[in-house]
Amino acid sequence: MDDKHREILRRQRPNLRRDLEVKKMLPKLFSVLNLDDEEEVTAEATRRKMVDKLLNILPKKGPKAFDVFVKGLQEIQPFLAAPLLQYSGIKRTCCFGL
Repeated sequence: MDDKHREILRRQRPNLRRDLEVKKMLPKLFSVLNLDDEEEVTAEATRRKMVDKLLNILPKKGPKAFDVFVKGLQEIQPFLAAPLLQYSGIKRTCCFGL
């Protein structure tokens, strides 16, 4: 993940912490997260802590991680994807087919 995408996630963290449905999102991230990552996330006691854990892991998962994350958000929580798309300059359909 490049620095621009890391910064976008950092700025959107409050919104993601408030609304992201982590358990619905994890299956959408199968191409970037491994089983250990998923277990680390779901081991957290609260949804907000799960979001924090996920957002700490994602930047370390390579160049496709941001796009895969945004694609998942578009599918399950498009209102959360919109600001990430806006700030990244990605077209709304960019990630389909990844």
